[in-house]
Amino acid sequence: GSQEREFHLMQKLTSLKKGSDSINEYVGKFKTLCDEPSAIGRVISDKDKVFWLLQGLGSGYQPFVTTMLRPPVPQYKE
Repeated sequence: GSQEREFHLMQKLTSLKKGSDSINEYVGKFKTLCDEPSAIGRVISDKDKVFWLLQGLGSGYQPFVTTMLRPPVPQYKE
């Protein structure tokens, strides 16, 4: 049902990794996934979106991620 679909979408969002994709490809995939929960009536906070997006970048981006997660954490803009 819808709860199973919601769980599956959240799992995809939290496990998405940049891997060998370009930044643009990765962010595009992430944005597409972020649009899916709204189709089932679920709202994801900007804070969660920023955190998950940054976490998926990988260890090569750790200095950037560390800087971005310092307060104030940036807002997620569509």
